[in-house]
Amino acid sequence: MLVDSIAFTLYRAMSGAVPDLVLKRIGIASSRRRPEFYTLERIVNEMPAVPGAVLECGVYRGATLLGMTHILNRRGIRARVMGFDSFEGFPEPVAKDAQDDGTLHPDVRAGALSDSWYDRLRRQITGLGWDDRIALAKGFFENTLHTISNERFS
Repeated sequence: MLVDSIAFTLYRAMSGAVPDLVLKRIGIASSRRRPEFYTLERIVNEMPAVPGAVLECGVYRGATLLGMTHILNRRGIRARVMGFDSFEGFPEPVAKDAQDDGTLHPDVRAGALSDSWYDRLRRQITGLGWDDRIALAKGFFENTLHTISNERFS
């Protein structure tokens, strides 16, 4: 889409502050639009060093993954960022998924959050020029996390 292409070009051309409208168009989380991102944004902004990779388990549409990478990029930190997700929603719930009273939250069901965007997220990563920085692992954690057993994490 032409608008996305323009937004990616603007983002790559800007050094320093990027207007929130551009971040929104690209799908990068910011606490201005997403208050729930505030704490994570603050942590990534204030980390004195990032001696290992950054891992997000449960990527969904990638806004926080891109948001963390954006902050690291702005700080001049080229840490590897990894996102793990099934990209097909939750698996069938098991007993340990129940709340304290034994019931399941209405959103805890097979396929919940299946409206994720693996292909679109790959295009966003490429458009931002971050193919060398962000790695995605598609699949359920029990089938994918073992692939990073030797990785060091921040």
